[in-house]
Amino acid sequence: MHKITSTKQLTLWIVLGLLFLSFQETHAQVKKVFTPRYDETIKGDVTIIANNMLSADATLPFNGNADNQDSNDRVYVDIDSDPSTFNSSRATLNDPAPSLACKEFVKAYLYWAASDKEAGGVSQNADSWNHNQVKLMLPGSSTYTTVTADEVLYRGRDEHFHNDPYISVKDITSDVVALSNPYGDYQVANVQATYGGLQPHGGGNYGVAGGWQIVFVYQSTELLTRNITIFDGYAHVDNGATTDFEVDGFLSIPTGPVKADIILGSIEGDRVLSGDSFQIKKPDGNWQKISTPLRGQDNFFSSTISIDGAHFMDRLPASTNTLGYDASIFELSNPSNSLIANNQTSTTLRATSGQESYGLYLVGFSIEVYEPSLGALEFTTSPANTTYDPGETATLTMSIENSGNDNIRNLEISTVLPVEVEFNSTEPLPAGVTHTFDSGTRELKFFVEDGYIDTGDTFNIDFNVDVLGQCYFLETACSANFSIQATATFNGEINTTPQTTNSSGTVDECGFGNHDPSIVDINQPDQVNWETGNNDLNVTIACDDADALASAQALEPTTEFCDFTLNKVSGAFVPDPDCEAEGTYTNTWTFTDACGRVSDTFTQVITLIDTTAPSFNETLPADTVAAYDNIPSPETLTAADSCDSNPQVQFQETYIGDETSTTYTIVRTWTAEDCAGNSIEHIQQIFVTENGDPIGLSIDDITVDEDAGKATFTVTHVGEVQGGFTVNYASADGTALAPADYTSITGGLSFSGDHGETKVIEVDIIEDIITEDQEAFSISLSPGTDTPAINVGVGNGTIIDNDASTLSIADIDVNEAIGNATVVVTLTGAVQEAFTIDYASIDGSAIAGDDYNAVSSQINWPANATNGSTQNIIVPINDDNLIEFTENFLVELSNILAAGDISFTDSQANVNILDNDAGVGTGISFDATSVTVDEAAGTADFVVRLNGNVQGGFTVDYTTTDNSAAAPGDYITTSGTLTFTGNDGEFYTISVPVNDDSLIEDTEDFYVDLSNISNILVLNNTPQATGNITDNDAVSGTGVSFDATSVTVDEAAGVATFTVSLTGDVQGGFTLDYATADNSAVEPGDYTSTSGTLTFSGTDGESYDIDVPIIDDSLIESTEDFFVNLSGLSTTLIGINTPQATGNITDNDAVSGTGVSFDATSVTVDEAAGVATFTVSLSGNVQGGFTLDYA
Repeated sequence: MHKITSTKQLTLWIVLGLLFLSFQETHAQVKKVFTPRYDETIKGDVTIIANNMLSADATLPFNGNADNQDSNDRVYVDIDSDPSTFNSSRATLNDPAPSLACKEFVKAYLYWAASDKEAGGVSQNADSWNHNQVKLMLPGSSTYTTVTADEVLYRGRDEHFHNDPYISVKDITSDVVALSNPYGDYQVANVQATYGGLQPHGGGNYGVAGGWQIVFVYQSTELLTRNITIFDGYAHVDNGATTDFEVDGFLSIPTGPVKADIILGSIEGDRVLSGDSFQIKKPDGNWQKISTPLRGQDNFFSSTISIDGAHFMDRLPASTNTLGYDASIFELSNPSNSLIANNQTSTTLRATSGQESYGLYLVGFSIEVYEPSLGALEFTTSPANTTYDPGETATLTMSIENSGNDNIRNLEISTVLPVEVEFNSTEPLPAGVTHTFDSGTRELKFFVEDGYIDTGDTFNIDFNVDVLGQCYFLETACSANFSIQATATFNGEINTTPQTTNSSGTVDECGFGNHDPSIVDINQPDQVNWETGNNDLNVTIACDDADALASAQALEPTTEFCDFTLNKVSGAFVPDPDCEAEGTYTNTWTFTDACGRVSDTFTQVITLIDTTAPSFNETLPADTVAAYDNIPSPETLTAADSCDSNPQVQFQETYIGDETSTTYTIVRTWTAEDCAGNSIEHIQQIFVTENGDPIGLSIDDITVDEDAGKATFTVTHVGEVQGGFTVNYASADGTALAPADYTSITGGLSFSGDHGETKVIEVDIIEDIITEDQEAFSISLSPGTDTPAINVGVGNGTIIDNDASTLSIADIDVNEAIGNATVVVTLTGAVQEAFTIDYASIDGSAIAGDDYNAVSSQINWPANATNGSTQNIIVPINDDNLIEFTENFLVELSNILAAGDISFTDSQANVNILDNDAGVGTGISFDATSVTVDEAAGTADFVVRLNGNVQGGFTVDYTTTDNSAAAPGDYITTSGTLTFTGNDGEFYTISVPVNDDSLIEDTEDFYVDLSNISNILVLNNTPQATGNITDNDAVSGTGVSFDATSVTVDEAAGVATFTVSLTGDVQGGFTLDYATADNSAVEPGDYTSTSGTLTFSGTDGESYDIDVPIIDDSLIESTEDFFVNLSGLSTTLIGINTPQATGNITDNDAVSGTGVSFDATSVTVDEAAGVATFTVSLSGNVQGGFTLDYA
């Protein structure tokens, strides 16, 4: 049992499950009337766990204040990372009252509900899963079990109702009770529901919702008594509508305050939408809105899972905003019983809506009741568990305790005594207790006066019964125990409803009575034995004394005590194996007591014996005489016996003298004997004389194999010749000839003359190797000296041939142009006589008339055919011009007509006709093994042609493969199968699409390969052809060029930049070398020598700069120039359009103040100075110097 408890007292539980779905239509409906699923009065309580299945995130809790209306991004909650589930969540069941010593679950219901509209638009759904199934993982388990609903309360899809809600319920009590520990994690998966968003039927706002809850009912002897009733159904409420529905079947207390808690389990679309209320119709007819912490009067359904006004967080994920799912336990305010009155059994509930739609599917009540209770009403032996012997007095006791909360009135306790006991007496009864016993009905009743069994009162009622004696348990019923149960009827002082309860023989570990019969054990009495001694009834009598036999059969043994029905097995007469008249009757007796015990077997043996000899039935044969060759058959005699029904008569014949002679005496004896060995005898003599077969000689016929070596003939004498005699003999040819087949012989035989004497004649047989028919010769007798009559004078000898010859026919291969095929038949072994065989041709893959001419005839083999001789069969072969496989036909031998053993070792020749048409020049070939097309041609066409006729046609596969041309850039990969009918000159075209690109490129090629010819006779003469694609893009204007072939820079510019550009796309790219060269500008004074390589990827318009460093000096000089040359182009696909550019360097040194000037433009000298000197000076450096004239 599982131990749980409750802290609630005098409480009414109202269990509500509500399905709230966002709709904008305005009508209310009860889709399924609410009816009780559970209705019991127990000392117990109720609790729940629950969680939602749709949220804003699959694993994270959602704690915001968002609502579910108009949302289209809701996802499944899924915590388990299990690929077999599409949603999952968990809730933990904790011990609701750990202070109680013992608790046990009595009922557990799993409900699941969701909006379940088909996928479409913003709606998504796991329609591959059944709505009436979920996966459940119980505490202590790591695997799911799929459970199927006991009932689907309602399914909106069946009538396309709003957003298609459904509600399913499953009784999981047995699963919970079976757990060693019911507390822990309950995990539910695969609740089918719409996710994403939802547009209801008929339009309006949309939202999705789904979840699950488990309602647990438990009991404890320490809890108050409650009437717990759980109803389920489905009532739907739309926006702006009101739905009333009734629940009928609960019971409130008759007096005093009625306290109530509510359990809520629901899915609901919105937290922030208000105007929804849950109301109860008061006893005065007015309506009262219900509210509780977290649930206001005008927003009762607020997407919350709570217990006693606080969030219930023992779940995963633990969202405080479940976005449409509610589960809660809270106290109902019922002042002065204004909502639930005393003795109330039904009420009407109302659900209203201002802005949203929802549905209710679960309503229940748990009401404390005033109820008297006898609890377990234990009924046991005193002392408990006592075992009694037959005949012993047993004391039984009933433990009476009022464990309820109401005084018991009108208590009567009755029991009917079982047949195994008789009433004896009562022990002194407690005050206020009396009894009656009806011996006819065996009913024992106890009456308890009012006031003696008020709340908490206890006492015992003891009474005595006598266990019946041992013969009852041996003869009538072998009871190892008897059961007894009492029934109590009573009512309460406050609760006057009549009640009935049965006593309990056992209680469970929590102290609850099982209300089962009390079992009292009885010791079984010992088994009874036979009183009559062994062999006391055995008797021996004569086999023909019927009266003595009847007397012996009437005897019967007796038992020690009690009166049992004896089971006699009268044995059939068992004759002595040696005498059926003598034997025994074996009778056996057993008896079976009521316990099923079978007694030892008592055995009686009646023995019958026989002492009288049998007598013959017929007239006995007298002595007589007979000729030796006409002996009469013995007569058949029978006998009779007074006991033996079949006495046996034995016959014996003996001889005086030689019984094979013509004169002797036959002695015949008949003996009659019964099975007991009593016998009588009769003897007859027959005297045999010589009037039988004639006296004389005879010779026998014989048959021998030719390899026997000798043939032995026997000559027999009948009669007697005194002094003996002789007889002559000689051989004579028949079909066997001497000396080839046997050795001829003549001679004489000497007999002593005794009766029955024999002599032999031996003839040598010649062994040859010739196959032949059986042959015959003879031996003739002729008189000699004193020869008696020769009655049979010729003995025939037959020689059976032991040689065998065989015929075989050889397989051959011939060219179809040979004209005639000669098939050879060979004989192995020599054959003496001529013989014939038949032959005929049989079609194989070669067909008569087309490939050869059919033959059918006979071969005549001559006589004396020698080993290895042959005969030929000629078959005409037809030469056609078809290329075909080797074809065959058969020549079959049959029907040997021969004397002697001739057989076939090989009766069938296979003739293969080898085709001569698949020669050089036949087969398939490309008309051209190299096809060249411009890339603008569209396709490259390859013609495959057949030379020669091919029987039955054939197929050949083709496919393209890259070489320098690559698919799909240059051409389109093409493959397929050509199907030839097999006609000479037949051809097919393979068209390969060619792509026209803008790349400048080399001529490129690809291959077309032929393979997989379905007929191996067809030669693949050219298995590959090449397709050449010529480029059409290298036109005038393409190539590389300087953007400017003359670049002028100031010498202070630092660098001179030359840009080289590509016109046209060049496949694979290329490189281009560049280098500077002096002209009037000289490196390194005027510029820095520069060289390198430009690498182009090949893209039209691609350009690169060549930077040449410029030297800024202080020389005044003229504009100077240098060259940049292009060379070394790595591709031949394009050219260098401008291979050279000029770089012009302008001087920046001839500035103001530079140049030549007189140091003084006015020179004054004395005329006596001799000369006047004018000094000319240069300002600035001038490259190369210069001259200046003066005058």
